[in-house]
Amino acid sequence: MSTKLKMYKNHILQFFFVFTAMFGLGYASADYLILSSVDGKQSPSLTSLLFNAKMGKSLSFVNVQLEAPDIADNPNDETEITGYITLLKSSNNIVKYQWLLPEGVQIVDGDIEGQLEGVYAEDPVEVSIIVKGYSNNEKKLVTLTAGTVIGDTPVSNVALISSRPEDSQEFIAKQKFEVSNADKIQKLDLSSESPQDLRSQEPKIQR
Repeated sequence: MSTKLKMYKNHILQFFFVFTAMFGLGYASADYLILSSVDGKQSPSLTSLLFNAKMGKSLSFVNVQLEAPDIADNPNDETEITGYITLLKSSNNIVKYQWLLPEGVQIVDGDIEGQLEGVYAEDPVEVSIIVKGYSNNEKKLVTLTAGTVIGDTPVSNVALISSRPEDSQEFIAKQKFEVSNADKIQKLDLSSESPQDLRSQEPKIQR
């Protein structure tokens, strides 16, 4: 019994040492591969990131706004669309942008895409295009995407503008809000009446 017990213990110890050695080798190999992949990782390419708007923190670094104050009534007439690109955090890299036009809208003047250098934080840069086929006769959406790399993080954002803003829920909600506020202000506006006039309207106290 004692001999068999010793052999059994020896087998267990051998198995334990082999398992420990294999586990250590596997862990070291995995660690080496991870370190190698990190060391060999290249900086993200601008072309691989810039025209995909990302949700989350990256959106807070780039602001894109669009305006078209004079939208044509006739699709054959020209409409100017202006974009404002603002970095909310400094970057030493170029800023790339791209317009996306819907079917039936043609660019007359301006660049469909481009890049900006020397863009400073909180200093809006203006880009504009002139198009045809974009009128309040038919609802169409024009999109502007812009992005850059801040540190090692690719960031981008996107904005769109409708040829019929009056059809959008945001526009309707804004109009209702402005009308509601105007009514409230009108009801509360007593500036035409002096304090003396107001006092004269108070009921007289009978003595």
